[in-house]
Amino acid sequence: MTNPLNQVTIEEKTTIYDIKLHYFSELKNTDFDVEIQGLEESGGKISFSPRGGGSFFEFDNSDPDRVIAIATMMMSFAQMVKNGQKTCIETVKNNIAN
Repeated sequence: MTNPLNQVTIEEKTTIYDIKLHYFSELKNTDFDVEIQGLEESGGKISFSPRGGGSFFEFDNSDPDRVIAIATMMMSFAQMVKNGQKTCIETVKNNIAN
C-alpha cells in the first residue's frame, strides 16, 4: 500500500523563453538587437515581458522598425506555441523592414 503523504507531484506551469531578433532601423540607419521574454503557460496561454525587467511594453514616440521587430517576435512565439513546436523559428527577412 502506497502512502499518499510520501508521493511527490511535479507539474510544469510555465516555460520561459528568451526571444531575440536582429533588425535594421531605417530611421537610425544602424543595426540593433532586441530581446523579449516569452512565457508558455499551462493551458496553452502565453505572456510576454520586456527583457531586463518591467512588466509591460510602452510604445511612445517609437522607431517603427523596432515596433515591427517586437511584433514579429511576438507573432513568431505565439505561432510556435500554437503549433506545439519547441524549436527556433526563423523569420523571413521580408517581414522585417530592411
